[in-house]
Amino acid sequence: MPYTHVEIEQRKTRTLAWLFAGLVLLYAVSTAVLVLGLKYAVGGQPHLSLFEWLLVIGIALLLAWGHWAASIHRLVDRTLVAVSSRPLDPEDAYHGRLKNIIDEVSIATGGRAIEPYVISTGAMNACAIADFSGRSAIAVTEGLLARLSRPQLEAVVGHEAAHIASGDSLSKSVFCGLFGLHEEALKRLCGLFEDGWDRTTDIRGLALLAFVMIFLWVTTQVKRLFELCVSREQEYRADAVAVKLTRDPLSLAEALHLMSRRWRGIGTHGESLSTIFTMDTGEEEHLSEQEGLAGDLFSTHPPTRKRLEALLGMAHVDPAAFEQAMSESPGHLKAHQPLPSHGPPQGPARWLIREDGVWKGPWTLDQVGAFAHLLTPEAWVQREGDSSVKFAWQDSQLLALLRRRYGTDHMPRPAASTECPNCHLALSRMLYEGVPVDTCPACRGGYVKPDQLTRIFLREDYAFPEAVKRLAQRISSVNGRERIIQRYEQVKPVWLKGRRCPQCQAAMARKFYSTAYLVEVEQCWECGLTWLDHLELEVLQYLYEEVEQEKRSHGFPGFSS
Repeated sequence: MPYTHVEIEQRKTRTLAWLFAGLVLLYAVSTAVLVLGLKYAVGGQPHLSLFEWLLVIGIALLLAWGHWAASIHRLVDRTLVAVSSRPLDPEDAYHGRLKNIIDEVSIATGGRAIEPYVISTGAMNACAIADFSGRSAIAVTEGLLARLSRPQLEAVVGHEAAHIASGDSLSKSVFCGLFGLHEEALKRLCGLFEDGWDRTTDIRGLALLAFVMIFLWVTTQVKRLFELCVSREQEYRADAVAVKLTRDPLSLAEALHLMSRRWRGIGTHGESLSTIFTMDTGEEEHLSEQEGLAGDLFSTHPPTRKRLEALLGMAHVDPAAFEQAMSESPGHLKAHQPLPSHGPPQGPARWLIREDGVWKGPWTLDQVGAFAHLLTPEAWVQREGDSSVKFAWQDSQLLALLRRRYGTDHMPRPAASTECPNCHLALSRMLYEGVPVDTCPACRGGYVKPDQLTRIFLREDYAFPEAVKRLAQRISSVNGRERIIQRYEQVKPVWLKGRRCPQCQAAMARKFYSTAYLVEVEQCWECGLTWLDHLELEVLQYLYEEVEQEKRSHGFPGFSS
């Protein structure tokens, strides 16, 4: 792994040289084929003289240089526009946290100025962009800001900053400028014809548009070959540097695992620019998760499993135990770092509990019970003298303590169908807008039936907090909902392993609630029973009320204006 400035510059120069050489070769072959075709058409010999070869090479160099110069012009700005990013809102607390993290990471990587941006989508991803002028930027999706803890967000930003510091971000940005932006433009042009085209359009305009689309299609296909210049090893290097910056490999592992299970941007603007993102947007996931020759050659991201294995190895955590813990707790997870070493326990059992990046304790069971703010079902704990790490609900003694705290100790041991799938505590019945909803007393998620959702949507007694309004407004600002859902469901139907509907025992899947409301939920495909994490029910209700309010303001039939 290169760390010196000379090694970084040599590797960056080598990658860019290969990109330009490949571009020259592309134009040389294209020009040679065109000249040979013209000579054959007029009855000439189908071969080129030395002069003609020199002419072809000269034309290829000229075209390649023109393509290169046009592609790197205002590269950062054009890429930021392509991914639909925008500057931070100085009054937004989440944006303020992101700015502070990027400023901290910028100092840690040598003081290079990094511009912060957000991408208005509920997807979970992040990207880094750089150009030859020394300008660089990191853009993070709103979904990532809302769902990751601060340590997890620091790890993802550290990963992207590592790409910038190593020069990988420059080569990736140039690659996207040469080919990725063309593919993105082609997709947007094709989207213009999804609902048909105006037959009154001038034929010359259509001919020009057809020529542009053919050119974009050709460059899109060539992009597959040029992806050979973008090595999967860059992601491993960036992960390792992020760990050096944050000293927290498990936070990055948690973030990558959560991102891999969520919508990462397929169907949105910028999905063709997967190269610059932390994880593949999902468009080519079948390649990203392969370990054979095809994956190594044509995928820009290594398999998530391999990245997690490397990170967990740094943290000395068993991958199987980590996977089990994460798969059984799909909600928000607190970040943690390598476990402290302790000798064999003396006397009663004692536990260490992770909080804000620090292991605290060890404490006895009575002492742990006094720290209600520390012990939650999804808090990471470790028994003194035990090398394994687990969630609090996975420890029988701590789970019993949690049940006593939440008032479920008097209940019989619940069946799996009546437990919170995240915290494994018995669900309690609570009224929301007058509707009884089975809710977890710890994480506040709950199961809601279709008819219950209908009743909740029709009632308007709930006063929404600012956090709900903010999330809902970000979701409602997303364009192209139908295309996003079509691409999302076409590429990756997310069936949840080991999750069954408690009502009919059918499989549960993660999906968007509807085309109108891009909120990811876990839903039974048979009976429609829906699991909603904390605030998701409120966000759905807020979005529904906004739509109804808009109908009233426009005087739709059945509404008073």
